[in-house]
Parts: sequence; C-alpha cells; structure tokens
Amino acid sequence: MEYLYLHGFASAPASSKAQFLRSQFAGQGLTLHVPDLNLDDFSSLTITKQLQFLVKEYGDRPVCVIGSSLGGFLAAHFAAIETTQVRKLVLFAPAFQFSDCVAQRVGAELMTQWRTDGEIMFYHYGSDRQVPLQYKFWLDANSYRDPITDPAVPILIIHGIHDDVIPPRLSEDYASKYANVELKLVDSDHRLADREMLLFLWQSVRNFLELSQTN
Repeated sequence: MEYLYLHGFASAPASSKAQFLRSQFAGQGLTLHVPDLNLDDFSSLTITKQLQFLVKEYGDRPVCVIGSSLGGFLAAHFAAIETTQVRKLVLFAPAFQFSDCVAQRVGAELMTQWRTDGEIMFYHYGSDRQVPLQYKFWLDANSYRDPITDPAVPILIIHGIHDDVIPPRLSEDYASKYANVELKLVDSDHRLADREMLLFLWQSVRNFLELSQTN
C-alpha cells in the first residue's frame, strides 16, 4: 500500500500539514508521497492537468489518499477515476463545489476582470508572492462538479466549523448522502494547522488508515 497527500490551492509540498504528516508517516516507517500539484507552472494550471498527473503517477497501484481543501476535491475525483486502486480517502476541509467557492471569494467584479483580461493575480502561499492565474483554470474547474455516484471506498472528512473559505455545510451535505462517509466537525478554521489540531489530524489518519497495524 502507498500513501499520498494532495496539498491545497496555491499551496505546496512544504505546507505545515504536509510536512507534519510526512514526518509522522516516517516515524511509522512509511513514505507519504507529497507531489507538487503546481506542476511547474501555476499560471497555466487546470484541474484536468492535475488529475492527469495523478493518474499517470499513482494510478497503477493501491493507494490511500489524503487531500486538503482543493487536494480533497482532487482526491475525490481521483478516486472516481481509479475505482480499483484508491482504497481509502481522508479529506481535510475538501473544496466541494470548488468553482462556486472560488467565484464567491473572488467576487463579481474581479471575476469579470478575470474573464476579460484572461488572468488575474492570486497570492501563492507556497512561494509567498502574487502569481498570475489564467481564466481557463476556473472554466476547467467549473466542468468538474462534485462526484455524485456512491463512493466505492471508505471516506473520512474533517472540517472546521469556523471555516470561512469552504463552508462546512458542503461536507455535511456530502456526508449525509453516503453511509461510508464519516464526518468529524472540529473547532477550527480552514487551515486546521495549529499544533493541537495537527496532532488530532494525525491520530485520526492513523486510526482510519489502520497504520498501527502495518508494523
């Protein structure tokens, strides 16, 4: 079994959750793969390109996937593609209805500018700077709606009740549809990144993926 972590939008493998979880997996004698989903060029990124990359790199072997925010959205779609290889999903504040959330956060005026100019600037947390992103990113993302078929794998969702980026009701709505989705609502925001929360995430991941039974 392999283990994969997918970081969020405008983030990077060096994010606090990615690095913390990777170190915890290493303590179990396991490798947590954390690919750079910016794919060398954030400006021309699309959801389609990210999914194609995941299928090419990780679609040929059994894998459990952890995804944060947009990474959670990608993980759900990756599982819908690789129905026999993805064995379990852990989703942190998954960005369900992603394109709608982006449009709402950007606002009507900037969305019009984005469409007209072809690109606008986004703050990229991974590189700590403003980076242009092409409008085709949003158009492509808008073509990916939330997976509506019954997920074939066990799914754990952890979502902060104070999340003002991705509303926790989206995870509640998703979890209410399927018996094999476990939802934990926690007293945190979108980042889920303070020390106490990171320890809680790790404990939840370890138990859900039964990592203690791998050694």
